[in-house]
Amino acid sequence: MGGARGIDRGRPVRGLRCSHATGNRALRPGRIVDLKSQWCKVMEDCRKTDLRRTRAGLCRWALVLAWFVWGVEQPARAESLAERIQPLIDAHQGQVAVAIRHLETGESWSCRATEPMPTASLIKFPVMIEAYRQAQTQRLDLTRHIVLQETDKVPGAGILTTHFSAGTSISIRDAIRLMIAFSDNTATNLVLGQIGLPATARCMEELGCPNTKLHSLVFRRDTSIFPERSERFGLGSTTADEMLQLLVSLHEGRLVSPEASAAMREHLRACDDKLKFRRLIPAEVKLACKTGSVDAARTAAGLLELSRGTVALCVLTDKNEDTRWTDDNAGDLLCARIARAVYDHFETPSKCEPLSVPESEITGGGDDEDDEKPEDVAASAKLPDLLPRDPLSGPPFTACRNWAVADAVSGKVLWESKSSDVVDTASTTKIMTAYVILSLAAERPAVLDETVVFSERADKTAGSSSGVRVGEKLPVRELLYGLLLPSGNDAAVALAEHFGPRFDPPAKKPGLTDSISRFVAEMNRTASRLKMSDTRYLNPNGLPEKGHASSARDLVKLTAVALRNRVFRECVSSRRHETQVTARDGTQRSVTWKSTNRLLAITGYSGVKTGYTRAAGSCLVSTGQRGKDNLIVVVLGAPSAAAAVADSRNLYRWAWRERGQRD
Repeated sequence: MGGARGIDRGRPVRGLRCSHATGNRALRPGRIVDLKSQWCKVMEDCRKTDLRRTRAGLCRWALVLAWFVWGVEQPARAESLAERIQPLIDAHQGQVAVAIRHLETGESWSCRATEPMPTASLIKFPVMIEAYRQAQTQRLDLTRHIVLQETDKVPGAGILTTHFSAGTSISIRDAIRLMIAFSDNTATNLVLGQIGLPATARCMEELGCPNTKLHSLVFRRDTSIFPERSERFGLGSTTADEMLQLLVSLHEGRLVSPEASAAMREHLRACDDKLKFRRLIPAEVKLACKTGSVDAARTAAGLLELSRGTVALCVLTDKNEDTRWTDDNAGDLLCARIARAVYDHFETPSKCEPLSVPESEITGGGDDEDDEKPEDVAASAKLPDLLPRDPLSGPPFTACRNWAVADAVSGKVLWESKSSDVVDTASTTKIMTAYVILSLAAERPAVLDETVVFSERADKTAGSSSGVRVGEKLPVRELLYGLLLPSGNDAAVALAEHFGPRFDPPAKKPGLTDSISRFVAEMNRTASRLKMSDTRYLNPNGLPEKGHASSARDLVKLTAVALRNRVFRECVSSRRHETQVTARDGTQRSVTWKSTNRLLAITGYSGVKTGYTRAAGSCLVSTGQRGKDNLIVVVLGAPSAAAAVADSRNLYRWAWRERGQRD
């Protein structure tokens, strides 16, 4: 039986294959047939040759059959955390740090967990810790009210800036809730005004987290107390290990005090971010977390309260290739998939569903994302009547909320669905921003060669960015690419500041001197001249602001006239543009912008503009050509960027067929 030495029961024998689909080792039918044929071959050899020459072979095959009988009765080896998560990290285009610990069993896994990484808004968790620490020592009264001033308002995440007026009074406790639940930037600065900017870093040092630092007020880098770290990491910095340490102390009630820990945990449970940890785990799983997002970094840390015990989890990403502000951003999806992998590993290791998730489940953002959930009705309840059969005629079904198809030359709307609804339209606003400037250039072409110097206000604008920094300068004609290709919110502010003083202020505020307000007033006057009756602009970039809205029909009108401008056509049809920016000291660096419009990768499409906010959904204004037939398609409120592209392509195909075009 010397042949037994050649068999390792720890791995499949050649000719056999293991499957984990049912939780047991199982042979595929094809492999069983193969095994049978090979066994018959051995027996035939026995008849034709000396039995001694095949004795070793017979012994080996006897052991194979014994292995098979033993193997099918054994449970499959559960995947380790590393096997589940490392492939996700390896596939991600960016830097990733992860730390995981099951707080009952102690099982843990980490990757680059001691390396300092940017926090984005995740640093607001340590800010909350310091606030409760000061409350514990009675240096801070959480019931005391703060009065919101106009100068307190900063852009970006939250609701105070856009929905509350100056003079609003809120308690410090409520400001903390807004800071955690909605990642409110203005509320964060209000809290920091009460506890002091340096206090968070000192608190983290005392808690043994020296790499966890808040560097400045939000959108106020001029207040930085760690300038070098601000330059490297932005708002804040930490390590995955240190964030995990804070979560463990929170779970054990040691973070300030048991009462403070419980209060902070409730704040974290109110976190409104559904794109990261919450996205793929079942709704019944309790989650206490804080997240953060800037262009090139997505972060999340929290406690997953599973039936088999609580798991502390931190995911930090940086230098992500995907900097889009869309529901399918790769950094957000990585956080979601790692959280799901953790859930699968700890919650139901023998029965877990596969990690792969349909596209419809990961894009999010739709109004009817719960449509596929079974209704909670008794089994005997009467089913609703069937809906009518889908018609074979008419326009294609779409996922978006509003759309319009128009002739690109005349601007006439040919087909539409809810095209007059007044809705958020996100960064499609920048079509008007560019059109106002190019209208000025049509009268005085030299304005395109004027130099725009980036202000601090422009540099700190939230959301998608052109990547130009404060003090750097470049020509107007170049910055238009930074406005329209990467959808630079900062570029919109810089251009509005540059051109605003040339325009009249709003009619109701004749003494207004703010350059951006004057530029926006010109945007609204232009909309009026173009008879865009559904449109009102409140900013030059499309960041969410109550009352800032338009319609698909109005966007058709604007796009049709904008496409008559040669410079506009060149900008929006470019897939990539490289330019040079000049710093204050005269040095130059190269900046490359890539278009966010995925249609440009397909022959026959040549623009125009994408847009996304949570309120607006994914938006896409585009133009396409078949021969001499040019169309404009506007899609608003799609559940994802991919859905907006699919809707647009389907509408083009249908419209061109209706107009007699053939392949």
